[in-house]
Amino acid sequence: MAEGEPIHSLQVVKTGLVMLGQLGPQGRSKPLALVGRGHTLGARAVSKAPALMWARAQSPVVTCQVSLSTVSASCFPAVQALLPELYSRTLMALADWTQVVRVAQLRSRVLTALELLAKLQGGGARVLLPRQADLAELLCITRESWGRVIRTLEAEGVLARVDRSYVDMLGHVPTVVSRFEGLDPRQ
Repeated sequence: MAEGEPIHSLQVVKTGLVMLGQLGPQGRSKPLALVGRGHTLGARAVSKAPALMWARAQSPVVTCQVSLSTVSASCFPAVQALLPELYSRTLMALADWTQVVRVAQLRSRVLTALELLAKLQGGGARVLLPRQADLAELLCITRESWGRVIRTLEAEGVLARVDRSYVDMLGHVPTVVSRFEGLDPRQ
C-alpha cells in the first residue's frame, strides 16, 4: 500500500509482519509501527480516502483481501460500522511502538521491542524479526547497536538466534511496558 494512493480493498493480515510508515518532513520515508496477524490494512478505502500511510511486508505475508466493490449495498453499513475499531487498532499499534521508542535504556528498548513482536505473533517463544535495518530505524537506533544488544542477550541466555529472521526467547522476558500485558494479537 502506498501513501496517498487510492485503496480499493480491506486486507486482513493472516500471517507475517507489515511495517507502517509515512513520508517525513524532508520527504524521507519513516517507519512508524509494525503490525501482524489480525490487523486490517486499508480502512480508509471504506470512505474512499487515499492511504494515510504506506505499508510494506517485512516477511512473507498472507492477507485476506475484501474488495469493496464486491460488498453489497445492504452490507456496506456494517462495514462502515467497523471503521472506529479498525482505526483504533492502528492507533494502538502506533502508540505501542511510540512507547517502545521512548524506553531510554537501549537493552530495555530492544527487549520491549522483542516482547511486542512476540505478542504480535501470538505470544510464542519463536519471534520473526523484520529486516534489521528497518527495525533499527523504527527503534531510532543503529543496526550496530541492535546487533550488539542481540549478541549480549544471546550470551546472557535470554534468547537464541535461529537464523537472520528468527530468535527464540528463552525463559521470561521482563515486561518493561506493562501496557503490553494482555495485548491480544488477534485484535
